[in-house]
Amino acid sequence: VLAKTFVAIGDYQGAIDAANKIANDAKDHWLLYQQAKAELALERLDPALATATCALKSAEKDPKVKARLSIYHDLLSQCLEALGSLADALRSAETALELSGDDKYRQQLSARVDELKLRQS
Repeated sequence: VLAKTFVAIGDYQGAIDAANKIANDAKDHWLLYQQAKAELALERLDPALATATCALKSAEKDPKVKARLSIYHDLLSQCLEALGSLADALRSAETALELSGDDKYRQQLSARVDELKLRQS
């Protein structure tokens, strides 16, 4: 919760510092998600991708998160895009769109998919 608060107020280093106080094997997918968002915002791209991947893998094992898996794929897509892997970013964004159940979020994801398609061509 503390890491999310730091991310929400734009204190990305504070979010990372809070996350780093937790042992890696004790971090749940939500903390990893917030940590990856902070790393991405600070342009720590390789760590952001690694953390986002761990967050997604962990979330996929949690049946309570099934309805929210789209946000994990979207974050992974953002990390891949930042690293210049547009084809992989597009695939992750399309997966996020497929999994999304929220209409407003689907619209955002659809626009993101369209933008990535344009950039890729």
